[in-house]
Amino acid sequence: MNTPSSKPLVRFKGYGLDGNPRGRPPDGEFVSGIHNAELAQVIGQLVGVWPHLEESMIDVFAQLAGDQTKIASYAIFRSITAERLRVDIMRTLLTATPLNVSREQVFDEVIDEFASINKLRNDYVHGIWYTASKDGKTYLSPPSASNPHAFLAARRVSVKQAEHTLIRAANLNGRILSEIVVADLKARGAQRAASRRKSRAKAVEKPQPDKALRTT
Repeated sequence: MNTPSSKPLVRFKGYGLDGNPRGRPPDGEFVSGIHNAELAQVIGQLVGVWPHLEESMIDVFAQLAGDQTKIASYAIFRSITAERLRVDIMRTLLTATPLNVSREQVFDEVIDEFASINKLRNDYVHGIWYTASKDGKTYLSPPSASNPHAFLAARRVSVKQAEHTLIRAANLNGRILSEIVVADLKARGAQRAASRRKSRAKAVEKPQPDKALRTT
């Protein structure tokens, strides 16, 4: 006799119409895509900023992996095309390896913020956009593998909301550069300087052989 599983079964629970809980589209006529020039510009800027943020995250990945040259980390990070998997690997390196037992909290905060912004960026880039013909307001239905009624789940997205996401991405990139990349360069520079001082001190302390006296 099989023992019943204590784990609850996962089944379909509805289409998750978070953007429109009434389960019907907003009133009015709509056209597909973004037909708001200001919003389209902000989304374009976010798309342009994102690869730079990914480049900075490679520095985070490399430090967590103990890869000072960053050569292997660059190849590994770019070979992983799913952002969620990249985040999972970095979190594992940070929390489950002795190499990073003394890492500062900034690493946790950077990884969490990257994951959060990436969720919004993924919605913006891969979601389905609609624009109201009457007032130009834009609505977004996030990408879904199970919802054939995307418009019913569309939520309102303002220019201000998209700008906030763009600012978060730019700020995170700056924080990585200043608090992780530059800090690491300074630390390694200090280590090299200390090593040189130690080498010079040893050279001074080393006894010199007595010079043989010459006789005529």
